[in-house]
Amino acid sequence: MSIEFQNIIKSTKGKTLTEEEAAEIYANTTNEYKKWVKEADFVKFICTNKESILWEDYETWGTNPQYDEASQYAAVRTNMDLEIIDVPLNIFCKPSKFRIPHPLSVEVTKLSPLHCEKNGLVESEFANIIFLEKSVPKTCSSAYNGINFDTNVSRYLFHRNLLPAYETEFKNGNAVWDILMVGALYRAIRPDGINWPTNDEGKPSLRLEDLCKANGIIQENPHEALSDVLGLIGFAKLLKSKQPKMWEFMYRNKSKKEIGNYIKFRSKIYLYCSMFFGNENLYTKPIIPLMHARNEKNSIIAIDLTKPIDDYLKLTPTELNKLIYSSKKELEEKGIDRPPIIKIKLNKCPAITTAGALNEESTQRLNINQKQVLANARKVLSNSAFINKIDEAYTIEKENEKPTNPEAQLYGFNFYSKSDTAKIGQILRDGIQFGLKKPVIWEDSRPHELLKRIIYKSYPEYLPDTFKSEMEETRKTALYENNEITPDNYIQESDQITDPKLKEEYINFVKSML
Repeated sequence: MSIEFQNIIKSTKGKTLTEEEAAEIYANTTNEYKKWVKEADFVKFICTNKESILWEDYETWGTNPQYDEASQYAAVRTNMDLEIIDVPLNIFCKPSKFRIPHPLSVEVTKLSPLHCEKNGLVESEFANIIFLEKSVPKTCSSAYNGINFDTNVSRYLFHRNLLPAYETEFKNGNAVWDILMVGALYRAIRPDGINWPTNDEGKPSLRLEDLCKANGIIQENPHEALSDVLGLIGFAKLLKSKQPKMWEFMYRNKSKKEIGNYIKFRSKIYLYCSMFFGNENLYTKPIIPLMHARNEKNSIIAIDLTKPIDDYLKLTPTELNKLIYSSKKELEEKGIDRPPIIKIKLNKCPAITTAGALNEESTQRLNINQKQVLANARKVLSNSAFINKIDEAYTIEKENEKPTNPEAQLYGFNFYSKSDTAKIGQILRDGIQFGLKKPVIWEDSRPHELLKRIIYKSYPEYLPDTFKSEMEETRKTALYENNEITPDNYIQESDQITDPKLKEEYINFVKSML
């Protein structure tokens, strides 16, 4: 977020401006700001409710947000008409010495760890800039497949740096959105006017790079964060222009509250678009929602109506639970299909619409047998005993091993107490690098452990001598934990990097860590 945009938001907070006043503010902005933002777009934004979408993308050193850290972050803010209203943010993060980057990530992004070491910010500063960007009131943060990846990268990044992990997603009218499955739903039921690519195997492709190429959207460097964001905005504009009512409907129902109010249990058939269904039906199938999951207030249970339930009627809740959570390989070995029972997380922007959106063409395209769908729906709804079994099956909880690394201790752990939250807030205000200067009594052990890591990684000169040897041992141990790449195999694995110079820089960087 540019300093100009920050100052503009602060100075106009709570004010209703005329177009002339807004134009005067724009006239005083820098040439760099004017290069990216048109006067008419600026005036429209400032004179309305200042609602915006922050289109964002992370590049990371691996694919596991719980452990793998970000290498780059880019974001472009638009108004609701998808017109740019601020200078893009594009920043790099210095790699941590706690975890060896995966060479495949280097190969895909073409980012050298040495480049990020030289040009990047320390992670604490990197996190704070992103947190500030996403905290602008009425901001909807949106990425491509972001709800499954980028949102988790943000949460763990904030958690590691003692920032509120979820706050930017709901506070001050903020939200998150993901248009990956929105685009897939367009392809399934309203494809006209958009070129829909296939991959090398002739199957539907949802890769942003392929979609941009097929539709003449300029994306100069795929897998470079800023290029990906600009390509994403181009694709979003295409979706909005071809089906504006559908776009508004999907945006309006992005929150768990709105989509929760939209869905009616056991009374309507809906279309649900999910990667879980695979591409044979263009990821889209008719479902009937049954109930809320008892142990997860943000989830609902539904039935995939393209498959009969006969083979599962006599199973116990425990047997159903086992089949629902079995891997594909386990099911194939047993010669059993997965039950057509699905859990939908309302807080993950599910792409759902009523089955009334189907027309003859889309019904054929999705291979939907309407008579069979209705027959399956009647069979489910007439069998209350089976519905009760499904309800019971989802109350059987599996014990998952919890991580011992405090940086990974987010999901499944309690929120900090009010007392600890207040202490964290004071440390952040005073400067996190000074967080260990005086003893603090914590109710939760994580803030103290995270503080040591934050200061060791980002401000080593401020780490008290009493913690230096401990943190060095912690770092050495971490190099072998929860990572395919270790000090023992990184040279061999570096063969995944095809560019000789990039490979050499990667090896030299890892050597410097050890």
